[in-house]
Amino acid sequence: MRVLIFHAGALGDCLGILPALNVHRSNFSSCTYTFLGQGAFGTFLCKTGIIQNAYNFNERLFSSLFQEIPSDAIGAFLMNFDQAIIFTEPDSLFVSNVKKYIPVTFAHAPFPTKDILVYRYHRAALAHFFNVQDTPIAYPLISIAGATQPRNAPIAIHPGSGSLKKNWPLNRFLDLAQQLRINSPISWVIGYAEESLVERLPNSDIILCDLDLWELASSLVQARLYIGNDSGIAHLAAALGLPSTVLFGPSNALQFSPCGNAVTIVQADEALKDSSSPRAAHTMKMISIKSVLEICRQSLF
Repeated sequence: MRVLIFHAGALGDCLGILPALNVHRSNFSSCTYTFLGQGAFGTFLCKTGIIQNAYNFNERLFSSLFQEIPSDAIGAFLMNFDQAIIFTEPDSLFVSNVKKYIPVTFAHAPFPTKDILVYRYHRAALAHFFNVQDTPIAYPLISIAGATQPRNAPIAIHPGSGSLKKNWPLNRFLDLAQQLRINSPISWVIGYAEESLVERLPNSDIILCDLDLWELASSLVQARLYIGNDSGIAHLAAALGLPSTVLFGPSNALQFSPCGNAVTIVQADEALKDSSSPRAAHTMKMISIKSVLEICRQSLF
């Protein structure tokens, strides 16, 4: 059976659909999965073997999916599939167009409207739609073939995120690293948004800078512990099965906590989780180095 999967979100949001896809795979054998979404994520999923094909939804071919009358070319493309699993608003024009060619289409809004973990929200809805059993989550969600952990495995730290409001102050990450470095080398994960921080990091530490998702995952999986803010990289670390300490401030961990079997959440002041609050930018400062250090040591020893 040929299945089309669509999600146009960022890394963390897309990783949140993997448990739902596991439910589908457990109940439907011999499926070929094609992902339509962000190109980098699709390429990564292909390399992991979770899906077999991927397309970038920004390609010109797919633009007519958002128009009243889809092109003949997109119609021919969609007719290749037996089922569709679509993570976007169910009443959207996009979903309506897909259903014209793929009658068995599961369409689900990307985010819940109440406090439920996103990945559980998707799993339950998909199981209900297809009338199948909501099977237990199999960890890790992502496996990197041939990956091994070195004897002196590092602690990976990612000091950034998609929003400055969600970032713990860099000087606290540096102080935390100084105390953890006694037992393990430190590996800093630096994306495009954090390149300016490199000059503030110790030269003796490992710097993972501007890696693609496959390279990053292959490096992260060698770590003994991951520490970071609420970000797509935190979701990746959790999906790889790493013990992960994830710091939440203005975002809601009751919805957006990463899916993993060894994830510990440090949530800032509950009263200030609303990112629209004037004080939201200061919530991360309420998380102390001591509290994070204690949790990390519990994970390490």
